[in-house]
Amino acid sequence: MNIGITGGGSEIARAIALRRLKMGDSIFITSSSMESLLESLTFFKNQGYPNVEGFVHHLEDAGARQRGLDVFIR
Repeated sequence: MNIGITGGGSEIARAIALRRLKMGDSIFITSSSMESLLESLTFFKNQGYPNVEGFVHHLEDAGARQRGLDVFIR
C-alpha cells in the first residue's frame, strides 16, 4: 500500500511510518521545512529504508498544496 504521512518529522509520524514500512508499505512524507525533511529522510535511511520519499509542504500556500498533491498522486 502507498501511504502519505504529513508532519513526517514528528516522533509519532516516524513511528507510524516505521510500522507501515515493516509491513511492506511504501511511505511518502511531507515536512514543513527542507531541514526537517532531510533529517527525516536520513532517519529512515539509517533505519534501513532508503526508498522513503517526501517533499516540503507549506499548508498556507495554495500553490504549494496543489504541487504537493500533484507529486503525491504521481
